[in-house]
Parts: sequence; structure tokens; C-alpha cells
Amino acid sequence: MAVELLAAIFPNILLLIIVVVISLILMLSFPSIEFRLKLWLKARDDYRTARGTMHLKLLKECLGNLRLKIKETINDLESAKQYRTDLVNQRKKELEVAATIYLVNLEFTSIPGIGPVLKDRVMRTCFDGTLQSLRRAWTVYGIGEERAYAIAVWVNQAQRKLPLILEGKFPGKDEINKKYDQLERETNQYIMNTEMLLRDMLELKKRAANELKRLEKVKISTFLKSYKGDSDASKDVTNYLLGCFPEWGRIPDWFKTLIEKYGKIS
Repeated sequence: MAVELLAAIFPNILLLIIVVVISLILMLSFPSIEFRLKLWLKARDDYRTARGTMHLKLLKECLGNLRLKIKETINDLESAKQYRTDLVNQRKKELEVAATIYLVNLEFTSIPGIGPVLKDRVMRTCFDGTLQSLRRAWTVYGIGEERAYAIAVWVNQAQRKLPLILEGKFPGKDEINKKYDQLERETNQYIMNTEMLLRDMLELKKRAANELKRLEKVKISTFLKSYKGDSDASKDVTNYLLGCFPEWGRIPDWFKTLIEKYGKIS
């Protein structure tokens, strides 16, 4: 009878002991859990309101705009350099056209069988400013096989003369050179200014990116470690609370430029 009674009571006693032990553990650990939660919430709130977090947000926004502006500037610079190359080719082409017109006006009527009337007809029909176009003169009314051949012979001779004509004086040469000299000066100045601007932007990007990298190393967990007594974390948090510069300090030129020029780009 006693054995049966003990067997019936023992499970209840064991369950009671387990409940009591668990209750004691919870009672003892609850203050620690509550403390850790409060500490984490404080770390979170302090991180969110820290000067470093405010500066971090500004840096991310401005760096994004700065990177876009750098890309645009690089494209502008490449376009300007291509335009400068095109100017050289355009100058050469205009000079050749002016020299060719001068040569045609000077000698075309010296071709056997070509007078002023046929010359004007050829000029209107097939001449596009190049000697090569005159090889199509056989399509012009009044230009027979012999005259077409004579024109082709003259074109061959004129092509050999043209480089010498280009080196000398001819109508329109000074005006063409003056125009392209001015365009090239303006383009070179624009390229130089754009290269300087790009250099400044790249330096600013590097400075801001380094500062962003430094701030991004600090997290909520860094604040939490600092509150738990970690000396390295405490140093990081102290610097983070100052942000990119202390509230009482002078705003760095790079930071001021970054915010003013790239803070808001519509």
C-alpha cells in the first residue's frame, strides 16, 4: 500500500520540482533579459540620432548624385575631344573645296573644247567641290567622249597641283583658317576646363567615399559593444558621434562643396 502511494505521489513531486526550478531560472534571468533589451534599444536609438548617421545619409545621397555628374562630365569630355578631331577634318575639307574652286575657276576653261558655257553647265550638274566629281562630266549635255577624256586628263594634273595650291594663298583660305582657329581655341579651352572640373570631382568623390567607408563601419552593434565596456568600440562610437566634423567645428570645404553642389539634383 505504501509503495503504491509513493508511486502515485512521486511523479507529482517531480513535476512540482521541475516547475519550481524553471520558475527560479526565469525569475533570475528575467532582469538580465530586460536589461539587455533596454541596452539594445538604447543603442538603436542613439545610433539613429547620432551625428554620424545624419552625415552618413547625406554622404550616400550626395555621392550618388556626384557619380552621375562624373559620368555626364566624362561623356561631355569625350564628345568635346571628338568635336575637336572633327574640326581638323572639317577645316581640311573646306580648305580643299576652296582651293579646288579656285583651281577650277583658274584653269578649267583651258581644257580643249571647254568654254565658259560648258564650264558653268559642268559646275551646276556634277561639281560638288571635289576634283573627283568632275570625272562625271561625261553625263553633262554637250560633253562628248573627247571632251570627257580631256577633262579626265586635266583632273589628274589638277590633283597633283592641289597640294601646292593648298600651301599657297587662294580666295577664302584666311577666312576659313580664322574661323577654325577660333573654334579650336574655344574647344581647347572647354576641354581644359572640363578636365579640371572632372579632376576636382574625382578628388571630391574619393574624399567623400573614404569618409563614407569610415562611418559605415559603425553599426548598432558597435554602440552595444561600447555600452558593454569594449574600449575599441567606445573609440569608434565617440568618433561617430562627431560625424564628419564636430558640431562646434568649421565645416570642411570638401563637405560644403559636396552638399551645396550635389545635395539635390533634379
